[in-house]
Amino acid sequence: MTGGIVAGGVERAGQTALGTAAALKFANRLFNPLDLVAPPNGKPAWVQLGDGAADLLYNTGSAVAHPVETARTLSQKAVALAQRVDPSRTPKGTTFGGEMHRKFDVGRA
Repeated sequence: MTGGIVAGGVERAGQTALGTAAALKFANRLFNPLDLVAPPNGKPAWVQLGDGAADLLYNTGSAVAHPVETARTLSQKAVALAQRVDPSRTPKGTTFGGEMHRKFDVGRA
C-alpha cells in the first residue's frame, strides 16, 4: 500500500521541479533586455507580470465585495485540501486498486 504513496510523492516532486524551472526561466526573462524587443511568446515578461498584478487586484476586490461567497469557497477548498492530505478523511477503497489510487493521490498532495 505504501507503494501508492511513494509513486504519488515521486510524481509530485517531478511537478515541483518543473514548476521551479518555469519560474526560474520567467525570472531570467524579467532581467533580459532582449525580452522587451523579441519576447518568445509575444508578450514581454514585464507585461505578463503587470497583467498578473491586475488580475490579483481584481480578484481581491471581488472577494471583498462578496464575503459570503468567498468564505464558502475557502471552506470548500480547505475541506478538499484536508481530504487530499489526510488519508483518514477519505473513504477507503473498496478494491485493492481503489485503495492504491487513494494512496497515490495522498502521495501527490
